[in-house]
Amino acid sequence: MLSKSFKTISFAFLSIILFFATLNLHSRSGEFNYHSEIFSDKAGYQVYLPALFIYNFNANAFPDSIEFRTGEGFILNRESNKIFTKYPSGVAVMQAPFFLAAHVYCKIFEPEKASGYSRPYHYATDIAAVFYVLIGLIFLFQFLSFYYSEKTVFYSLLIFLLGTNLFYYATKETGLSHAYSFFLCSAWLLSYKKLITNSEYQTNSLMKLAFLTGLILLVRQINLLFLPFFVLLDVQLISEIGARFKKIGLKRFLLMLMIIGLVMSPQIAYNFYLFDSPFAYSYGNESFIYKFNPQFNKVLFSFENGFFAMNPIHIFTVIGMFLLLKNGTNAWIQILLFVSISYVYAAWWSPQLGCGLGHRGFVEFYSLFALAFTAIIHKILSLKNSTIKIPIILVIIALVALNLKISYTYDGCWYGKTIWDTNEYIRLVIS
Repeated sequence: MLSKSFKTISFAFLSIILFFATLNLHSRSGEFNYHSEIFSDKAGYQVYLPALFIYNFNANAFPDSIEFRTGEGFILNRESNKIFTKYPSGVAVMQAPFFLAAHVYCKIFEPEKASGYSRPYHYATDIAAVFYVLIGLIFLFQFLSFYYSEKTVFYSLLIFLLGTNLFYYATKETGLSHAYSFFLCSAWLLSYKKLITNSEYQTNSLMKLAFLTGLILLVRQINLLFLPFFVLLDVQLISEIGARFKKIGLKRFLLMLMIIGLVMSPQIAYNFYLFDSPFAYSYGNESFIYKFNPQFNKVLFSFENGFFAMNPIHIFTVIGMFLLLKNGTNAWIQILLFVSISYVYAAWWSPQLGCGLGHRGFVEFYSLFALAFTAIIHKILSLKNSTIKIPIILVIIALVALNLKISYTYDGCWYGKTIWDTNEYIRLVIS
């Protein structure tokens, strides 16, 4: 067990690092450009907040040309007076307390900046993302501690944060959905683990789980495809699945569905506002055009957001998955989840999901993949042969350093001549 003081000091130190990193990075990025916290996709996620709290969903009340200055992440239809965004409302719900704090600050101290798009609102986005990642790490620490020693989990999460693109999406692309989904999935796994370890399921625990499920779906509806893998946590026999549902009971299950629906109500209300229907597909002609020809090579290995190319430390994650096969628990759900995510995005019309670092489609589910990563870290720390252990540790340190270096110098988009341009990749590494 790690001492309480050690955990408190470590958390405080990590908080300072992450808050400093994001605020320092964005203090130089300016506003109304693609480095901004509220630009393009990020503006599309955030637009619900100024629409609701400042402009009363009145498109004509928005500042002139604001949709163009923020990278056209949303559309203001001046004729119908409607605001269109294809992005779900969950990120805005998660950001709302921080947005409102910035708005109150502007109203009191800088009324001329109370537009929803000035610098205080940008900083609110940064603070929100770091806050949720930090709390998500606490939940994930508690979850992983059911399986491994606190010392192992501490080292594993520190490496996982600094060595993968989770750091990038926690500090640089703070307006995207991934930091928020990471927090929610970590909270979900911890709540579910506590639930299934009890002989009797408590109603309040089930309601909490339903609330988190609703938020996960509100942030990204596509997460519905992947949540069943979370439900299979610790399942060793198929019969256990039926036993779990039996312990929930039909009445409580229906109540959980009602809570999920209630949490999803902001999206339903927006769909009625825009489409006069509770359900709508807002992505237009974007679809899974590669479903019969999935682009796995682009998703996993290309230098333009390839999962392994830009997150080489995840080689250890995959090794950890197969290491877990020895005891049979939770290995297959991680392997199948990894394959499913890979296929879904390999089938999508834009396999790399546009600009970003590493393949961001995996980030929300890092809380489950951390089980495999922690398994391999546990194995490494247990090695007695220093001639094997020390080189592996040095490789891990080098990969962490590589990730931090690229996270700071990467411009946000891939500028190679092709997605396999090794010269551009080398330039990123050594420049």
